Amino acid sequence: MEEKEGLIVEYKALREEIKNNSQVIANIFTVTITGMAVLTGYGFKEKNWVIFLCSFVMLIPALWFIASQLESTVRIATYIRTCIEPYVDGLRWENKLSQLRKSNLVPERKYTLSITGIYGAIGITCILLSWIFFPWGGKGYSIIELVILIIASVVLVATMVQVILNVSKCFGQDFGSKYCKAWRELKE
Repeated sequence: MEEKEGLIVEYKALREEIKNNSQVIANIFTVTITGMAVLTGYGFKEKNWVIFLCSFVMLIPALWFIASQLESTVRIATYIRTCIEPYVDGLRWENKLSQLRKSNLVPERKYTLSITGIYGAIGITCILLSWIFFPWGGKGYSIIELVILIIASVVLVATMVQVILNVSKCFGQDFGSKYCKAWRELKE
């Protein structure tokens, strides 16, 4: 197989992987939102503050996974830009897309960033609901439960902020530029 043919085969496989990453992100979002709605409904039914905190068992891993899929997509796209497109005439999607993003001729795409906003809003809502449904002065109330609520709230908010920052960094120009630089150095 000629080298250019091999690069085209690799290009097609990598573009398919980018497409699959996008589909996985959409699926994770749908499953997470559905699961969160079920847990929230159950929390209202049971009027139990702990159930609202349990939502984070789905929320945080979903965001970590989305961040890893986005990083994988950036890594693949920068590989295509630096290691395939310059060597095959007619292939230039990733390079042209990068130029378009840098030119500021089109508004930024807010879809994926809005996912982190939705997850953040859901996380804050779950924490607020856990505080609202906490049995303040009611039967079964204990200092230990209050300490658990406070610690869980602080840890969960800190974790959510960290995860949202990890997702957001995947959209920065510096992030993609670092991968491009690394691919170029690896080639040399």
